[in-house]
Amino acid sequence: MHKFLTILLTLLVIGGCESSKPGKDLIPPETLVPVLIDIHLVYALQSSAMIRDLAREVDSIDTYSYIFDKYDVTRVQFDSTVAWYSRHPKLFTDIYDQVVMQLSRMNDSLNLYQE
Repeated sequence: MHKFLTILLTLLVIGGCESSKPGKDLIPPETLVPVLIDIHLVYALQSSAMIRDLAREVDSIDTYSYIFDKYDVTRVQFDSTVAWYSRHPKLFTDIYDQVVMQLSRMNDSLNLYQE
């Protein structure tokens, strides 16, 4: 997850600060947020040594393809959307605020069950 966030933040810094609306071919925010949440959850699972040993044969591209199919988006749409938001860091920060908030809620609810 750290590597993914580093790449994302680098793209944000390089991108600039234009102010325009996303094109209709991009993933809308209400879909992008859950896509990003699932991608981060899968990445976290794949980073776990126990899961990595169990799923050594599974390619991450196949895993992400499942996520894209789940939300009816393509890899091209996702890449274009991330590229567009990278050029609009304020809007991307708003998206990621929602992602982080939701992941934090998930973490908090899991912690309740561990107590």
